[in-house]
Amino acid sequence: MRRHQKYKADNTEVWIGTVTVHPLVGCELVGPTEGAIVNIVTPSRTVDQFNARVQTLCDAYHLRIVRLEGQEPIRQRFPDLDMSKEMEVLANEVRGTNQIRFTTFHKYPLDSENEAEV
Repeated sequence: MRRHQKYKADNTEVWIGTVTVHPLVGCELVGPTEGAIVNIVTPSRTVDQFNARVQTLCDAYHLRIVRLEGQEPIRQRFPDLDMSKEMEVLANEVRGTNQIRFTTFHKYPLDSENEAEV
């Protein structure tokens, strides 16, 4: 089996993307004066499916997507599978499942130009 095959199953691949989020009312992941940037990993067949899954996750956690970028199969982001241990663990956890997982939230303070909707 080729190395990339372990991240593919039935035309579904593990995808990754970077999302910038701001909190909405009820959010418990970031404070009302914070934004965050986080990588999201989930099985998908297309960029549209990936985007929809990210939106579902953000809705569930009361997060507003400010920017979503870099959506691609994880094998494209890491062609030699040279990824961090955290990313490798997440990719293996979601492979062959319907899970959506995110990495560490990198928080930053919001200012008057990019305030949250809380």
